[in-house]
Amino acid sequence: MVRTPPLSSVGGSAFYLVASDLSIRWRTRRQYMYYLYVLHSELNERKYIGSTKDINARLIKHNSGSVRSTKAYRPWKIMHKEIFNNKTDARKRELELKKNGSKRKQLFDSL
Repeated sequence: MVRTPPLSSVGGSAFYLVASDLSIRWRTRRQYMYYLYVLHSELNERKYIGSTKDINARLIKHNSGSVRSTKAYRPWKIMHKEIFNNKTDARKRELELKKNGSKRKQLFDSL
């Protein structure tokens, strides 16, 4: 089986031509979604903002005590999430909310 370089990038996913002995077919590179999430502590009124590729696995880590900054305020539940096509955009939004108090307040007031 021989893989050729991407022939085109359409909508963020690259197409590859895969040649084998019996057939030629197209495959697409799997496109992952990235999430910005806001957690709410069920213990008190604390909130936590983060970003991740796998939101369910990340929530499990928060609730198991594996994350130092959220360990003392368990259990957590997801109160808001936003979906992004790439990690950079999700991270930019996370930092925007963490650094800009008025945007953070606007988001929290809308929830």
